[in-house]
Amino acid sequence: MKFRIFVIGFSALCILAGACATRDARIRKHEDVFESFNHDVQEKVRAGKIDIGFDKNMVFMALGGPDREYTRKTHDGVKQVWVYTDTSMRFGHYHSPGMLDRRYRYGRHYPHSDLFWMDVPVYNEFETLRVEFKDGVVSAINELER
Repeated sequence: MKFRIFVIGFSALCILAGACATRDARIRKHEDVFESFNHDVQEKVRAGKIDIGFDKNMVFMALGGPDREYTRKTHDGVKQVWVYTDTSMRFGHYHSPGMLDRRYRYGRHYPHSDLFWMDVPVYNEFETLRVEFKDGVVSAINELER
């Protein structure tokens, strides 16, 4: 019984923690900053879209925090790069050694080693969006087209 209560409580906590990461929650948390944006920017942020000229607050409210941050140095100067990623999964078909318990008809058995085919999940992380900031303002957006 105690375990069931723990699982229910932990699940509720996870749901609440995940809800804090939504776009609406970010807007509610920083409502004063959001209200300072013009109407067109507010609509884009609510839709989860960004555009050239947005500042870091606008991008954060629209997309959340980046999965990675880089600093890019070029002859044009230093740019900060925010990268957003996603994950894909496929199954790899691998040949692997293993043990098999062989049984005879009358209950006798012996262990037998053999090679088995196994389906193993393989996860691949890839970039979906790269946002470059120059002087705190979006100067370039690279988006993965599917």
